[in-house]
Amino acid sequence: MNPRVLVIENDPIAPLDLVEQWLTEAGLTVDIIKPHLGQLVPGAIPAAYAGLIALGGTMGAHDDEEFDWLTPERALMKDAIAQDFPFIGICLGAQILATAVDGQSVRTPKPEAGLVQVQISSEVSDDQLFGELAGQKLPVTGWHQDYIVNLPDDAVLIASTPECPVHAFRMGKNVYGMQFHPEVTTQTVEDWATPKDSVLKKLGKTPQQAVAEVQAVQPELIETWRPVFQRWAKLVLDTHAEEIRAN
Repeated sequence: MNPRVLVIENDPIAPLDLVEQWLTEAGLTVDIIKPHLGQLVPGAIPAAYAGLIALGGTMGAHDDEEFDWLTPERALMKDAIAQDFPFIGICLGAQILATAVDGQSVRTPKPEAGLVQVQISSEVSDDQLFGELAGQKLPVTGWHQDYIVNLPDDAVLIASTPECPVHAFRMGKNVYGMQFHPEVTTQTVEDWATPKDSVLKKLGKTPQQAVAEVQAVQPELIETWRPVFQRWAKLVLDTHAEEIRAN
């Protein structure tokens, strides 16, 4: 039986998209829970799973009162940190991860929407996911008006832009946060890029411009980010195999 990955879809507008295909191709089984439909988020890592992913959403990382599942989701991330369990938080998921280690997610003075160029730190050449990309400036889809501040000293900064100093980070060896959106298809970007979108309005960018930016480099985006998630899948598979041997 393939190792299973539990995915938290915080918002129907932020699906797993391409990553589901990439992980399935790599030999993992993906289970998606949807708390926005009333499905319960566990407050600790369920024994049946070998990896965790938390996705994006329009809510804020501190909006527990309105979106009550954020509280157990944060507890789940604390458990992942404590166990150094294979985890990726994307956008909102990364912001919640930061709050689990007493960081903050606050409104950014300059949001990002459409294609962004992230600088991968030259200091992460030994990282399991990003090592092969160390020192490079790479395209990726970004879409956020909050950003992460005040990470703990032991967090490893992986990627940044001038507008968003913390675009990716790592806790321990196996817990990752990514503010950017490596998972999205052009169709999802089209769903986000509406005339009413507040991020686009702040940037003075049209929906057509944002979609065209991403669509023009979609093959390059897949070529860049698919291997990152393939390496994460290998991490999950290897960790799962080690646990089986240990038991």
